[in-house]
Amino acid sequence: MTLQHIIAKHPNPPENDPRYDGDSAYSLKTLPAGWRSSATSKALDEDLIFEKNVPIKLRDGITILADIFRPVKQEKNLPAILVWSPYGKTGRGKCSISAIAWLEAGILPSELSGLEKFEGPDPARWCPKGYAVINIDPRGTYDSEGIQSPVPSRAMVQDAYDVVEWLAVQPWCNGKVGAAGNSQLAMSQFFIGESQAPHLAALAPWEGLTDNYRATVARGGIPDTEFAASIFGLLCGRDRFELLTDELEQPGQDGLYREHARNINASPSLIKVPLYMTASVGSVIHLQGSILAWKKAASADKWLRLHGGQEWWDLYHQQDDLERFFDRYLKGLDNGWEQTARVRYQLLPFGPLSSPKTLAYRTAADFPPPEMKEMKLYLAGVGALSLEPQGTAASLYGANDTQEDFDIYITLRKVDKDGQTLFQYCWPLDDLQAVAKAQGKPIPASHEQYPALNTAVYVGPSGRIRASHRKIRSPRPGDEENNLSWPGWPFHPHDERQPVPAGTIVPIETGIWPANIEVSKGEAIRLDLTPVKKDLFDFPWQVRNKITSSQKGTQSFHFGGSYDAHLILPMIQL
Repeated sequence: MTLQHIIAKHPNPPENDPRYDGDSAYSLKTLPAGWRSSATSKALDEDLIFEKNVPIKLRDGITILADIFRPVKQEKNLPAILVWSPYGKTGRGKCSISAIAWLEAGILPSELSGLEKFEGPDPARWCPKGYAVINIDPRGTYDSEGIQSPVPSRAMVQDAYDVVEWLAVQPWCNGKVGAAGNSQLAMSQFFIGESQAPHLAALAPWEGLTDNYRATVARGGIPDTEFAASIFGLLCGRDRFELLTDELEQPGQDGLYREHARNINASPSLIKVPLYMTASVGSVIHLQGSILAWKKAASADKWLRLHGGQEWWDLYHQQDDLERFFDRYLKGLDNGWEQTARVRYQLLPFGPLSSPKTLAYRTAADFPPPEMKEMKLYLAGVGALSLEPQGTAASLYGANDTQEDFDIYITLRKVDKDGQTLFQYCWPLDDLQAVAKAQGKPIPASHEQYPALNTAVYVGPSGRIRASHRKIRSPRPGDEENNLSWPGWPFHPHDERQPVPAGTIVPIETGIWPANIEVSKGEAIRLDLTPVKKDLFDFPWQVRNKITSSQKGTQSFHFGGSYDAHLILPMIQL
């Protein structure tokens, strides 16, 4: 079957964005020290040069626009920090932390100037440190020419090369270009790295997936486009727009992995520049891809930091650490950065004392840490896991004789010594209280008042699989799938449907996403198996009307005897 790429007139012209000012002409002005974008935003510490709508012509003749911020006090020898996403550059975009995060994700409005791109570094913070910050509207975004892709793709590699090399020869630049940012801004960096542009000197992708198919729109082979569709609906452009979620849902696709999925998946093995990456267990979208990209990258100098917070809060509270990395590789300063542990991670105890602000970092030479050992636990009935397999065959629930397909959702939950299910809280309570006080809103008294959203609370690592997608294959040498496979994980190619005849028992193996959870004496890990999705929402406005469950009957989980039903947990004895 041939996949049809669906390209249509953009559904959201820039005028649909209430923050769009209608200005696409080039301008240059100085923002004086003390300038504010609003009464509550951060004031500039010093004068900044703001070049707005700078045209950059790409090799195919398309012109895209950028906003460039530079310090007045330093006219030359500035490294460039590139910030790339389709959310809209300075002062634009329907996406903003204030619009989508409860109590600003614990980030006071006075901490940010409003000059920052959504999920990107703030020029007010970085320009005084001797950097230029470049907010890009990529191809097809707002007033930039061309067709917009809602996610980074292989098509942007040449664009990224052209932009990096254009920046490097500007009279104010020292010839070194880096990039920074969360989420899509991190995903874009994988393709920027693929470009291997000669003047690209360092990347800081702080939480970004590498495989859109396996992380978002069809994880486990189960079509689930709600998150992607909610994001795509926030993007603006004047020309045309590729409808990726509609492509997945074409008749006959059945959620299979097709060519369009390959084009929007990154190849981190092509990245050679120094790399500083982060990942958080609370990111149910980016966690797997962030760690995978770090492991697969060809960079000789690469670092990974796993934290217990949420990506937006972490981005603006770990900037000193990022500055040391950029100072080393974009300015060439000998500041001892190389002595930083290659892997740093927070162990999460869960519960009210588990704040990302106060948890200490452990260090390791790799991830998973080399001292990790696997523990095999066997299903032994409802509420029971055992170190030994059960001798007699048994099953949970009834027989499955009414369908040819079904879904399995897996979640590991931490339980305290009293049997209470625990959560990891991704935003520090005291920071949320400070924001509420500053905004005159009700001040949350405890963690129990956190919203039931993935951005705010983490329930535990999860996995999922559609039975007809159970096929496993080892990635072939040299195949791009090697960029998508996790060491020791079952790799599902999702390239064919294998129905399960009614009443048939088949082995199904799937992976559970990584985690770094601390379990003390008397506490427990609970294995939850469900036939339907029970994950938390990412945003409050999401609806699940596009999730189609294949469940029509009763599933059976067989264990004991000849049925080797088990859970493998990676463990470190502290």
